[in-house]
Amino acid sequence: YLNGYEDLKQQRLRLIGSPSERFQEDPVRMLRIIRFKAKLGFTLKQQLTDAIIQHRKLLLTVSNERLFLEMNKLLATGHGQKSFNLLHSMRLVEVLMPNLANTLLGTTDGSIPAFIDQAQCLADAWPGTTLEVAAGRHHFDVIDALCDPDSALVSGLAP
Repeated sequence: YLNGYEDLKQQRLRLIGSPSERFQEDPVRMLRIIRFKAKLGFTLKQQLTDAIIQHRKLLLTVSNERLFLEMNKLLATGHGQKSFNLLHSMRLVEVLMPNLANTLLGTTDGSIPAFIDQAQCLADAWPGTTLEVAAGRHHFDVIDALCDPDSALVSGLAP
């Protein structure tokens, strides 16, 4: 009926109906699409990628718990490096971890610094390991704070 079998054979991800409507119903779908693309290597139509970029700020309406669970699945289940690269290319890092995006990803050529790739490779080598931190608006505030020189976390590390 919806050509799901054909999509599997063609290795493509699609949403039923309008991507804009689906993301407004549940913004976490954007993260799931990225996870499946990273894990399975399926392709996305440009329309779907554009819709993710357009609606990325809807992720700010998602509860901390749901974001934490989805981000763990993205980054700590063996496909973290690919997932992080996709989060970056679709501009979701700037929404989920803005200080990280500004500090570490602020390269002029848009590339991800080598140490991020190396850290993610290390995390991919031990899938299932997680850093469970619950702080502030998102669980990723601690990571984000490390990139903010004015944060209490960073200033406390000064000699």
